[in-house]
Amino acid sequence: MATLGLFFTLLVSIFLPSWGQIDLGESVTSSSYGDIIDCPPKEVIYPCQCWESTLYDAWQMQCDSVYSESELANVFHKDLGTKTIGNLMVYGNIFLRKLHNGVFGDYKFKTFEVLFTSLVSMEPDVLINSTEILRELTVAFTSISEVPVDYRFQNLEFLQLKGNKIPSMPILDLQALNTLDMGWNPLKEIPSDPFRNLPNLKRLGLSGCQIQSLPQKLFAYPEKMEYMEMFENEIRHISEDTFSGLTAITTLDLSQNQISTVAPGAFTGLSNAELGLQDNAITTLEEEILATNTKQQCLHLVGR
Repeated sequence: MATLGLFFTLLVSIFLPSWGQIDLGESVTSSSYGDIIDCPPKEVIYPCQCWESTLYDAWQMQCDSVYSESELANVFHKDLGTKTIGNLMVYGNIFLRKLHNGVFGDYKFKTFEVLFTSLVSMEPDVLINSTEILRELTVAFTSISEVPVDYRFQNLEFLQLKGNKIPSMPILDLQALNTLDMGWNPLKEIPSDPFRNLPNLKRLGLSGCQIQSLPQKLFAYPEKMEYMEMFENEIRHISEDTFSGLTAITTLDLSQNQISTVAPGAFTGLSNAELGLQDNAITTLEEEILATNTKQQCLHLVGR
């Protein structure tokens, strides 16, 4: 299982975007570092592993090799010497299918990562003790169908839910969130005004979601948005003012869709954006459309 965990760690570096990765190179494995207390003895937290990390000013723990939820709970219902864990990781585990409320006792986490596992569900209060300190949450390439956080996590800045089975775009209320990746979930459609309670959103991933259409003025609220990828969907038409409000955006990737028509004014305001439209069904762009984007840094149309 340890070898399997390393394998899936390598997969993470391949499949997750660079803006969603944490540099584990900052971690140290010596017994004590600065004000961080020593990790517990190996036999106390087995089959999990622990090392001190200056990145989190706390421990990192990796629990790839647990055979059941009860075995995981057994680790976190012991007195480990501190109640705050910098980062908990579970990579490539095929046995852990459900996380019930209380599995982590009264421990809390600054970041939490579950990737490439057989996880099917997380109950709503699994991370209840982390509402004030959780900054980054990744639950990716699992089989969960519900978003595992809600409005209580007002300090959450990074949410990675790529490659799950979430069937619809959630309406989130996370005031501090700056990065959201919902890519490769079967969303199919986007409701109107889904980002109104995400005022600090800067990076958005909605690629591979089978999305067929986009409502007008979809991005009226996230004025700080800088990067958005929506490639490899089934979008056929871009309506007028769909992307109005994205005055700060520098990259908008709509490549590998089925776009054949673009309404005049569709990209109004994207004067500083690199716009990707390659590998679509576009044969012509009206002069009026191009006129609204005369200051664009780059417009990609190759591979129509």
